[in-house]
Amino acid sequence: MAHTATINQHRLTGGLRRGDAMFPGIAHDFCAGAIFQASDDFGPHTSASVAVHYLGLGLTWREVAAACRECDSVAAAASERK
Repeated sequence: MAHTATINQHRLTGGLRRGDAMFPGIAHDFCAGAIFQASDDFGPHTSASVAVHYLGLGLTWREVAAACRECDSVAAAASERK
């Protein structure tokens, strides 16, 4: 009989977002976290332990934000023509 060791009782994760850093509607995302050391025994000869630290980077594209800016610039140009 097989057992799957899933030991992640204590974890801590945090993140930051910097919006519109390169282009309108695109945000940079950064996260860091850890799963603290934990272990478990599954029988007299079977045990598992884990401790993990991780970093993540990403880009988030917000179509609505980009579209709203485009609509605002079109509306401003149209009002200037009147």
